Amino acid sequence: MLKYSPNSLDDLNITDNMKFYALLTLTGVIIFIGTVFYHYVEEFAWVDAYYFSVIALTTVGFGDFSPVTTIGKIFTTIYILVGIGILVAFVSIFADRMINNQAIRKEIRHLENLDKKLQQNKEKEGE
Repeated sequence: MLKYSPNSLDDLNITDNMKFYALLTLTGVIIFIGTVFYHYVEEFAWVDAYYFSVIALTTVGFGDFSPVTTIGKIFTTIYILVGIGILVAFVSIFADRMINNQAIRKEIRHLENLDKKLQQNKEKEGE
């Protein structure tokens, strides 16, 4: 009898996991760097600095906060260009991972059903 578990996703290789966690970490680091920068340079409150960092990376741009210093404006342009690439890569890997997990679970269910049918046929032949 075949033994599969929906939780054992062996088809995901280590490099995919490494990419996922590397991009997750990098996304967190980028948001952290932006938060610290905006807090100290633009003198935003911590929550506002975090909020602006995320808003800038997601290109939502509500306009309720914006950098006023020259260094803040220069940092923001570089931060957005670099950060968007990292964020898009992370979201892409995350979505791909979810799709792969779903496909693997579907394949496991299919194989389990085939295994059950084979077992039933063997039992009928054995009777």
